[in-house]
Amino acid sequence: MSAPACPNLHCRLFRQLLPEGAKVCPMCGTQLGNAVRRPPGQTNLPVAQPRPLLKLVHPASGYEFFVRGERCFIGRTPQPPEPGTSQIALDNLPDNQIVSRRHLQITWDAERSAYSVSDLGSRNGTALNGSPLLPQASYRLSNGDRLQLGKPCLIELVASISAFGRTPSPSSPGAELP
Repeated sequence: MSAPACPNLHCRLFRQLLPEGAKVCPMCGTQLGNAVRRPPGQTNLPVAQPRPLLKLVHPASGYEFFVRGERCFIGRTPQPPEPGTSQIALDNLPDNQIVSRRHLQITWDAERSAYSVSDLGSRNGTALNGSPLLPQASYRLSNGDRLQLGKPCLIELVASISAFGRTPSPSSPGAELP
């Protein structure tokens, strides 16, 4: 008999091999009765899925910022981009002075098929749906989540994750850097 794998798409252990005889996933609590079973010796290779498009919307102004690439830095007049990264400048938003030059990082994790967000040690902090983020820690970012920048929340961005393979509108009032 082979070890079960977590079938929950939103779990950190999705498709990861779990201990032999486990009845529930230790991370998310999903029942493993109908779990995918792998033959002994088969490695757990990640399945490549297209990355869904992520748009951050500033509700107060209507600005839309598109996250491109697998890693995106968000801040105020950010530094020149590193190879393979993109950047979003929030300079055009009201109260932008509370935003650090590199305030947040959003990353696509292909293995988990999920976006994550990290506060990069910003001076004024970041919250996700009202809960403060610990600096340098990664948190899963889901459709409809609210990112609040500053204390008290002075800038709010709402995550909008679209279906796989859809192309965002090329024109956006947001200030995105290459």
